[in-house]
Amino acid sequence: MTRLMADLDSAEPIRLAAALQTGKKVAPDITGLLADDHRTVMGWFAWYESTTDLAVRKRLIERICVAVSAHMAAEEEFLYPAISRVESGAAVAKRAVAEHAQAKKIIAQLRDAPGEAAAADGLVAKLKTEIAAHVDEEETELFALARQAPIDLYELGRAAAARRVDALLGFRAGSKSPTRAKEGVSIMNISQTDSRDYLLIGLKNAHATTRQGRVLVAAQLERVENYPQ
Repeated sequence: MTRLMADLDSAEPIRLAAALQTGKKVAPDITGLLADDHRTVMGWFAWYESTTDLAVRKRLIERICVAVSAHMAAEEEFLYPAISRVESGAAVAKRAVAEHAQAKKIIAQLRDAPGEAAAADGLVAKLKTEIAAHVDEEETELFALARQAPIDLYELGRAAAARRVDALLGFRAGSKSPTRAKEGVSIMNISQTDSRDYLLIGLKNAHATTRQGRVLVAAQLERVENYPQ
């Protein structure tokens, strides 16, 4: 279902697609933003399990560790405090923080793990189990509380998206295995502030394009359902 948002100019609700088409800046709903993160990371776990290429597996481990760490930082700073202020939400948020702590321990072990594939495989499998259980609990219980709570999910989404970008840059800069430039492509000298600005612009464009695409596909599906057999 397409969410409605208030048009501050006319005080009338408008569809998300209409907002995008008119050039309005639409902030992501924090639950949708985090759910997209969940799908992405679980996809990387599946990719890791399906490939035997050690170089690809090493890059996937780095990608998973950085993405999960940035994701947890955004949740702990914005979503969990908001949930804690809701009746029955404090216990759920506290349990989620404890689950994060366990995931962080495994990530630290992965970063310090020896080069043996078996050692990494075991830790990745353990992290996947922890993350999968956490995702299921979060999307069925914690997100439901967030949607029922008197909080602005779009405001939290804006804050979480910005925090995640900062965290991604920070974790990437401090990574023990920084990403190397591809052969024939030189690393561009650019400040962290400028790189963050460019990344934010790219994320906003990608998010708007994806959302608009989903609305267009949904409209086409409605038409297909009414076609004769």
